[in-house]
Amino acid sequence: MVGKPILKAKEKDAEPTLNLKERMGVARLARPEACLATQGKGFKGQARGADFKGRMRYMDVDRWKPIPVADHPYDVKECNLCVSECPIGGAISIETLTTVDGKTQRQPVVHEPCVGCGVCEMVCPTEAASIVIEAREVWKA
Repeated sequence: MVGKPILKAKEKDAEPTLNLKERMGVARLARPEACLATQGKGFKGQARGADFKGRMRYMDVDRWKPIPVADHPYDVKECNLCVSECPIGGAISIETLTTVDGKTQRQPVVHEPCVGCGVCEMVCPTEAASIVIEAREVWKA
């Protein structure tokens, strides 16, 4: 049985201060053919262009001060931005799967703790994002 979603920033707090019982939607890998992890590629640079106005609180910068996503550089051998930046523990992972033709590939897999916050879609470096939020969707196993 899956426990309730836990905000990574709060997982070590003695008393969690957020109630994450509600879901805004659910993430899904909408364009696996474009996903850099599925292609076995890394990523270096900014996840979004200068015109992207989204802001995010990066734990490695300052958890309390949001900065533009377009200003935060990445350098990863295997793209995993949807996993590394997800604020919910255990909501998404990169897993090795076997395709219908018997080949193995790595790709993001969304799990039940996902609350549909949209961070994975916001930091996905493919244009359009490979992972998207299905707004108001409910979890389906």
